[in-house]
Amino acid sequence: IGDKIYVTDLDGKRMTYTIYDKFETDDTDTEYMTRDTQGAVEISLTTCTDDSKLRVIVRCKEVK
Repeated sequence: IGDKIYVTDLDGKRMTYTIYDKFETDDTDTEYMTRDTQGAVEISLTTCTDDSKLRVIVRCKEVK
C-alpha cells in the first residue's frame, strides 16, 4: 500500500498510480472486476499466488 506503479502508453505518456488495496480471492470470484470508482481513474493488477490456488488483486488510483 502506498507504492507507485508507472504505466507508459503507446504515445510515450507516463502515468503514475498509487496502490491503495491488495487482497487475495479465489479463482471463481469476478466481483473485483467491476466497481464504481466515482470517476477516478484506476487500474487493477491481477496475478496468481505461487500455488495458483488464489488470485492476488492490486488496486491503484491515478496520481494527478
